[in-house]
Amino acid sequence: MRKLMKNTITDYSMSAKLSFQLASPATKMMLIASLAIGFLAAFLEYSFAIALQLLFTKLGILNHESLAESGLSLKLGFTGTLALVVSIGLGRGLIEGGKVFLSRLSMQSYATNLREAIVSLSLANASKVSNAKALSMFSEETQRASTAMLNLSSLLTALTTAVALAFMCLKTSPPAFALGFALLITFSIPFLLISKKLIAAGNDLSKHWERTNLALSDGIRNNFYLSILGISDREISKAKSSLKEYLYSYKRVFASISIKHSLPSIVGTIIICIIAFMEHRTNSWGAQFSTITFFYLFIRFTQSISLTSSLASDFKTNSKSTINLSEFFKAHSTTTPTHEYQVDNASRNTFDEINIVAHNLSFAYDQSERLFNLISFSVSKGQCLAVVGESGTGKSTLLSIVCGLLKPTMGSVSVNSTESYIVRDQLSKRIGYVGPYPYFIEGTLRDNLLYGLNKSETPSDELISNILRVTQLNDFVESSPENLNMKIDEKAERLSAGQKQRIMLARALLRKPKLLILDEPTANLDEDTETAIILELQAIIKNYTTIVVTHRKAMLQLATFTLDLGTSKK
Repeated sequence: MRKLMKNTITDYSMSAKLSFQLASPATKMMLIASLAIGFLAAFLEYSFAIALQLLFTKLGILNHESLAESGLSLKLGFTGTLALVVSIGLGRGLIEGGKVFLSRLSMQSYATNLREAIVSLSLANASKVSNAKALSMFSEETQRASTAMLNLSSLLTALTTAVALAFMCLKTSPPAFALGFALLITFSIPFLLISKKLIAAGNDLSKHWERTNLALSDGIRNNFYLSILGISDREISKAKSSLKEYLYSYKRVFASISIKHSLPSIVGTIIICIIAFMEHRTNSWGAQFSTITFFYLFIRFTQSISLTSSLASDFKTNSKSTINLSEFFKAHSTTTPTHEYQVDNASRNTFDEINIVAHNLSFAYDQSERLFNLISFSVSKGQCLAVVGESGTGKSTLLSIVCGLLKPTMGSVSVNSTESYIVRDQLSKRIGYVGPYPYFIEGTLRDNLLYGLNKSETPSDELISNILRVTQLNDFVESSPENLNMKIDEKAERLSAGQKQRIMLARALLRKPKLLILDEPTANLDEDTETAIILELQAIIKNYTTIVVTHRKAMLQLATFTLDLGTSKK
């Protein structure tokens, strides 16, 4: 029994500590405020008990002798007593409203803080975080973790109220409270056993939901592949099976919670009856006034204990998601390295033109073999560097180093005489990027062309028209009655492969870049479309410093220099 109680308290304490650690300073202040509201609520309950009995005395329901024995004054008249009761009742109402407001606000503040962290972490580590995992953390896990925060806020209020009421009961009638508290401890064993089951069931909820989310995400992403192989129904069955398991776990959890919610009221009533029976038999626990005060306070005490127990169960069930989020943050968090450099040199770099120089550049992940070793190159405005090599030779890694996203293991890459990682923020605003897979957002063609630009960077209609003409999209746009307002979904099914890539190129050029990065831009195009795109690029890249990553020989027509990473490894 003692070990079970100790383990339960330790488990709840660890969950509360973890929730507190993930909370923002504002949310932590709200939790502290919850404690204050709990004590204030208990004080108002005590005041209300006294005020009601003063009113009953004025009405003749209670005799004046019991009031005198309690040491209270009768200076207030009937009207004054009514005003006192109304004032305290108003205060109790405001406190109840404050509890709801504070718990809901702490919940939303916590959810917003978690989602901001998930967005930042997922986008900063997109190559390491799966879509399904990120979406699960952002939606269901954050929802349940924030509900756990709501439970924790309400729990702190209920617990402090219960503790304060316990002291008031003890002060009012020590023998009666001692008996009541002993009975309460005795009846607490079923609560501990149910709590143990709730912890296991809560863990199952998160596990089954993640399986369902993963099945849905994989099914949507790989729909064409699944349809070709005729196994879509199998994936649907897997998702449905996970949902059924989730529902079963949900029923288990809330069946246990329902039992746990009902027990305190039943137990509280039994305890009150036992105390009343003992008082009736002995008549030795105080004056009439003190006895009534004690019963009122003890009823409120057992109600607070009941609420505390229910909230603790809800908190523990939902806090599994808090643990999952904490593990997610730990697994994917990265520490941004600090570097000593001359900030003034970086800030004076205007990037009107971009000149890139790599000297004896080498890179390896951790202690693994170097992807490339001692490579050197330079490229400036009007020139195009073509980077070739088989898969796994480090082409994408080289781009990351040039863009300042990674530091080289050895050597350096400088942009206008400053190492790229130092001027990463300034450089990123001057980069136009076109990749192998066009990506679209739900919205209009204009929304997609301007994706990634701030409102202050919105180009003029004249510039948009010029870019559409350069990328040979003007006829396509003008042929549509909706023009730039034509609707496009994230799959862009109404567009051809060539149109998709031209839109990606137009999007890159609308950023007014100085460095144009073409990362396998024709990898998924047929030869005719590729030839047309290359002809357009030949006219465009003269105005930019250009780096092309490619497997396609046709793209080498653009190159001023070629760097073969397949020959750079030693």
